[in-house]
Amino acid sequence: MLARTALRLTTVAALEGATLAADRVYDSRLADLNPENVPDDGLPVIIVIADDDDGEAWSEQNGGPPFDRMVDLNIELSIAARVQYVDPANEAQSIYVIEAPDTDARLEASLDMMEFHAIRALAFGQTPYAVMFRKLARIAHRLCHRAGADDGVKIASRLLTLRCRINDDDIQSLDVSAPEPKGLDVLPEPLRSVAKILPAHSSGGLTCAAIAAGLSPLRDAVPLRGFDFRADAGEGDQPDDEVIVNVDLQGS
Repeated sequence: MLARTALRLTTVAALEGATLAADRVYDSRLADLNPENVPDDGLPVIIVIADDDDGEAWSEQNGGPPFDRMVDLNIELSIAARVQYVDPANEAQSIYVIEAPDTDARLEASLDMMEFHAIRALAFGQTPYAVMFRKLARIAHRLCHRAGADDGVKIASRLLTLRCRINDDDIQSLDVSAPEPKGLDVLPEPLRSVAKILPAHSSGGLTCAAIAAGLSPLRDAVPLRGFDFRADAGEGDQPDDEVIVNVDLQGS
C-alpha cells in the first residue's frame, strides 16, 4: 500500500549523502552501476526494501482499516565490487559482474560505519527527509545480520532490518461539490506529504507523480434528490406495532 511507498521513498531520501554510500542509495534494486565504473576493491552501496507488512485493526468491533501497521524496513548495506569471471570454455575471454566481495577487517569496519550512519540519519538527522521519516514511522525493533555467504565464505554485505510502526493510508472521500484535487493532492497521506518535499525530478518525485497520475479521488455518492422519506411508528408502544414508511417522489 502507499504508506509503504512513503516509508521507502523517505528512507532513501534521508540516507542519500548521509553514509559512506554517498548518493548510491537505491530503491528496491541496484541500479545505475556497471562494471566499467566500479573499482575492484568496491564501492559502498545501500538498497532499501520494505518487506513484511502486518497490521491489526484499531477497532476490534468494527474492523479495519485503518490498521496498526508494522513494516519490516530492510536496509541492505553492501560493498559492490567488480568481479572477473573467466569463461571455462575459452580462458581468453572473461566477463565482469558486480557483487559483494569476500569480507575482511577493512570492509567489515566500512559496513559497521554505514550501519551507524544509517541509524543516526534516520533517528537523529535534521534534514526534512529525516524529520518526515520520524513523523510517519517509529522504530520498534532492529536486527542486523549477514546478508549472505559464498560457499561458506563471509561476504561484505549486511542486512539491517528496522521494524517500524507506520501510519496507515488515510483514505478520505470528497464531497461531490468540492473542487477536483489536482496533481499530488490526489495522493493519500502520508504519501502526499512525502511527495511534496521530494524534488520533482528525483527518482522518488517521479515515482510519486506517476502514482498520482493513476489515481482519482474517492467521491461521496450523489445524494438522492426529490424524495421525501418519512417513518411513522404508529400510536402504540408494543414491539410488534406496525411501522409505516412513506417515500414520496417530489420531482427533481
